[in-house]
Amino acid sequence: MACDDASVRRNCARSTAPATNRGNIGRTGNGDAGQMHRCHFQISAGQQHLPSVAARVEAFCTETHIPVAISNVMNLALDEVLSNIVKYAYDALEPGIVDVELTYSGNKFTATVQDVGRPFNPLRFLRPRAGGPLKDRQPGGLGILFVKNLMDSIAYDRTNDRNRLTLTIGVPVA
Repeated sequence: MACDDASVRRNCARSTAPATNRGNIGRTGNGDAGQMHRCHFQISAGQQHLPSVAARVEAFCTETHIPVAISNVMNLALDEVLSNIVKYAYDALEPGIVDVELTYSGNKFTATVQDVGRPFNPLRFLRPRAGGPLKDRQPGGLGILFVKNLMDSIAYDRTNDRNRLTLTIGVPVA
């Protein structure tokens, strides 16, 4: 996969190190037991850079034989998460950098998104009220609910002034 966007830096790797020695990173599906597939790249936190993420997710999924349906679901979730980072994490005058790491291990596809923007734990965001007239509802929160419903698991932590959100979805065994 060639890097064709100057706003994106990337590092993709495949390793034959056993998954048990690599933490939770390793590829065990599709007959490649013990292999690790991962791809790390950075984007500027700008709306114009989001389409490049979808292309990279699709390319990663193609290389690792992750089904298109799973790729599409991860792209929907990442689009929502990254759009929120672009809109709310940084001051408009100082757009930041967002790190994205894709991994495929043990039939689990994981995307980890990190930024140094404003602290925000989306998992603590209160679920929007679903009832009542639309005009009485507060805006916001539906995207986070959408992402939670798409993924099998979501984890958040803030360490060393970095927000880190990890999205995981299972990949059916072929």
